[in-house]
Amino acid sequence: MVDFEIEIPEACTFESLERRVEAWADALGLTCTLKSSLQRFPGSLHWHFKQGKLKGTLEMTLSASQRRLWCSIQSGRVDNWQEEALGSFKTWMRGCP
Repeated sequence: MVDFEIEIPEACTFESLERRVEAWADALGLTCTLKSSLQRFPGSLHWHFKQGKLKGTLEMTLSASQRRLWCSIQSGRVDNWQEEALGSFKTWMRGCP
């Protein structure tokens, strides 16, 4: 698994980040196949995103207690679209809040 840290602008709140992640996914046409919390990060939000029928899953986790947002790609779930999506998300975050 490979993790990619996403810089969070100071002005962004947990709630605005949740909306921002989901609006970005909608804008790219990604499908959210899972939205939950990770047990090892209580109160976190964790998503799995897919791009149509393409191979691969892009996981995103938002931890309010750590003020941390990161993406993960499992080694068995890799495809080219994930890198492009991650790049677009970093640009999308510049507009936060």
